Amino acid sequence: MKRLLTVVIIGFWLLAGGTALAQTPSPDAVQVGVVISLHGQVNTYCVQVPTTATGLEALEATGVDVLAQRGPLGAGICRIQNTGCTPPADTCFCQCQGSQCSYWAYHYQEQDKWVYSGLGASSRQVHQGGVDAWLWSEGTGQTPTGLLPIISFDTICRAPASNVAAPASNASTSDPLTLLGYGIFGLALLSFVGVLIWRRRHAAPETST
Repeated sequence: MKRLLTVVIIGFWLLAGGTALAQTPSPDAVQVGVVISLHGQVNTYCVQVPTTATGLEALEATGVDVLAQRGPLGAGICRIQNTGCTPPADTCFCQCQGSQCSYWAYHYQEQDKWVYSGLGASSRQVHQGGVDAWLWSEGTGQTPTGLLPIISFDTICRAPASNVAAPASNASTSDPLTLLGYGIFGLALLSFVGVLIWRRRHAAPETST
């Protein structure tokens, strides 16, 4: 009987594992590449966000520390990690008050080139396969190739898993494939248990000599 109980427990454990492996990304989500460039150091992130997500939400999905402030044209990024300004102690663009202008400039990739965004990050919607970039721009809104190289979406989203940020998805037990898996496994398990019980009942009795 203990052996039978062990078989049942292992069976359900395997079923749970199989269900987890069968999970697929939500159809209401898109994958976007995000590039952050600071003083020539470039980090890339592959994020999964809702189809209605904005550039700000894609940046926040990377998991880096972001401080944003909304304005007439959308949110401006005051600080990423430890670089930038921290309202209300400072203005959002505290390092852009004159000829020396340093701030987080927002770009997006279009036809294999970077385009400077005239809108704030919260006003621009991202799309599947798109790539956004944030450059700590010192004195210009341009994009020097050495500071912000062209990196394709495929390159970013095939990077090591440590740079992939995606929300956890919940498997639905009402999914047809999931239900079919439960049904097939249940029949197989019942058949196996039935064979064990039949063999136990029909086993030849031991004789003593």
